[in-house]
Amino acid sequence: MVIETTVLIALLVLVLAVFLLAVIVYSLIKKSKKKQEPDYYTLFVMGIIWFITGILLNNPALWALGLIFFAVGLSNCKKWNKNRKEWKQLDKKERLLLVTILIVLAIVFFGEVILFLLANGGNFF
Repeated sequence: MVIETTVLIALLVLVLAVFLLAVIVYSLIKKSKKKQEPDYYTLFVMGIIWFITGILLNNPALWALGLIFFAVGLSNCKKWNKNRKEWKQLDKKERLLLVTILIVLAIVFFGEVILFLLANGGNFF
């Protein structure tokens, strides 16, 4: 029972960390105050991934949302390169934000793997 309590506490900490990161990112984006058009290429790719995942998991809501994202992204394919930036084109603030997001996501991912291993007694499968 000790492992279950520890796992739940660690999971709660990870969820709070992700929420805190989302609040920070939202506040930084809100401060910039420049209106930005959606990245339709990302919607297209996300739609493909969600559609396939929804079919594999037999989840109608997921594959329906995937189809919607796919359709919106595909219908705006002429705007795909409009707001795409390479690393060289980002300013220091944007680079720092992306690096911070990647580090937090890596920590969350490895934390989840550790929690999974703790919950299963060290067995991955």
